[in-house]
Amino acid sequence: MTGLKPSWGRVSRYGMFELAATLDHVGPLARNAADAGALLGAVAGADSLDPTAARVAVPDYLAGLRRELAGLRIGLDPEFAFGGVEAVDDMQRGGARIVPLRFPDVSQMVADWFPVCAVQTAVAHEDSYPARKAEYGQALADLIELGRGLSGMEYQRLILRREAFRGRLSALFDEVDLLVLPVMTFAETTLERMLKVDDELIMGMHRYTCAFTMSGHPAITFPCGRTANGTPISCQLVGRHFDEDLLIAAAHAFQQVTDWHHRHPSL
Repeated sequence: MTGLKPSWGRVSRYGMFELAATLDHVGPLARNAADAGALLGAVAGADSLDPTAARVAVPDYLAGLRRELAGLRIGLDPEFAFGGVEAVDDMQRGGARIVPLRFPDVSQMVADWFPVCAVQTAVAHEDSYPARKAEYGQALADLIELGRGLSGMEYQRLILRREAFRGRLSALFDEVDLLVLPVMTFAETTLERMLKVDDELIMGMHRYTCAFTMSGHPAITFPCGRTANGTPISCQLVGRHFDEDLLIAAAHAFQQVTDWHHRHPSL
């Protein structure tokens, strides 16, 4: 499967039940990059029912599918990506130029995602929480309580750090066209481990995802390899704000020279 997280505001949020307004990205999950592009083209664009939907022209996402990887500058921080990404060799064979760079530290953004989400979730639920608190699960109730307990000054500090990170991340695109990263720090896990929520698990799940939710940058995720046990491995490409057409074209080009997206998990 290929997942496309567009820039924040690229797709209207009207009609969805929000978790956290400025963190919610609406995007397609499809069989491949081309299908994801077709779906995005159908749902992207301005919406009179959602004033936060960006009034940015929606390109023909399928028009660029003949583009190759050749000539693309793809940034990689080998240290941040724990030594590399499985897809990098395939991208280089396709003609992409891998550019070493230093990725901004994401640890603060991972930590800040929770209180930012908490405040915005508390606002989304203010009509029913705490009035119907007994009907809420413990995890969601705890998140809302965290948000309701944050002061305005604390929240402003979160916003300022978020904007500073967004600027540092955007600056990387002065030197590269796209970034390549893993999706999670682990490829294989168990249900028992997923149910044991601790700092290690949270960082493993959020290290490569929260940063782009917080910054609003678009990303596309797709299969790029397998573990020794046959478990699929995914990577992601991240682009400039509203540069989804390049993300789709690059992911599609990768899928033309590999067959990972056609393979099924081992049983």
